[in-house]
Amino acid sequence: MRKAKTNNTGFGYLWENGVGCPIGTVPIRRVTKDDLLSLNSLDDDKYKPRGSWSTNFNDSNNPVHNDQYHYAVGRTNNTGIHYHGATMDLCITAPGVKPKQFSHSRLHIQLGNDYVQIGLAVNPVLYGDVLPRTFVYTHAGGKSCYNSHCDVGMILVRRDVPLGMPFKPVSIRGSSESHYVIFGLIKDQANGNWWLQLGDDAEEIGFWPAQRFPQSFGNKVEWGGEVFSANQPSPEMGYGFLPAASVVYDAYVKRIAILDDNFHFDQQVYHLEEFSDNIQGYGVIDSLEFKDPEEGHIIYFGGPGNI
Repeated sequence: MRKAKTNNTGFGYLWENGVGCPIGTVPIRRVTKDDLLSLNSLDDDKYKPRGSWSTNFNDSNNPVHNDQYHYAVGRTNNTGIHYHGATMDLCITAPGVKPKQFSHSRLHIQLGNDYVQIGLAVNPVLYGDVLPRTFVYTHAGGKSCYNSHCDVGMILVRRDVPLGMPFKPVSIRGSSESHYVIFGLIKDQANGNWWLQLGDDAEEIGFWPAQRFPQSFGNKVEWGGEVFSANQPSPEMGYGFLPAASVVYDAYVKRIAILDDNFHFDQQVYHLEEFSDNIQGYGVIDSLEFKDPEEGHIIYFGGPGNI
């Protein structure tokens, strides 16, 4: 298995100039008139990501679903543990979506009534195309937004990694090479700030100040796919196929880990449950097998949707 193209000294390869913004500045994706119209539509409750805990529907014999969101995730099922971070190696896929739909592959940490998501999104409403792009979503204090588009959004500190940049190459189902990117959402033990980390060397891309979240720890974590459709049947997730527990044929999140109460990394993460709200359209397989130490704990997910 080959990693997604990363650069331990920076992410300049994401830019045409191979470098990024001038020193002393940070990248801000240019917002056009059309972008503003799209962002305005995001003010509605539609298009706003959420956790799978917002639904308890799980009836494969009844495809009718009043909600427009669907999930296939591995999620923590315990109570009483304080999470101070989580990490993942996320397979880069480009699921098929239509306008007014999205398909996200992400890590979600719930902090009481607030939450943060990080990962890759195919989201035409947000980005105007169907490329897999990095995204961050913040819900805090009754406000919410993607990336840094509001005052509760992430504060970007890296000049060479703008949020919303496409990641490539994209993995091809059945290929002997699979591409992934490493994400981490980690709380700083010294000051309580939450940091977005990206790449092999856990480069710190941006942060949320500690005071942004009334609750200082996470109480739930989940890894996997989330889709939304405004009107049409639901879009693809991952490769667009139900999983079969194979890194060659499935979208996956591997080497998942959590930072526990004592700020120690737990790479086993035994306390997980599989959750798909409609197994006709989306599936998830949680594998705790460690046949290859490099792979770690893997969650396979995906599906054709159309429900």
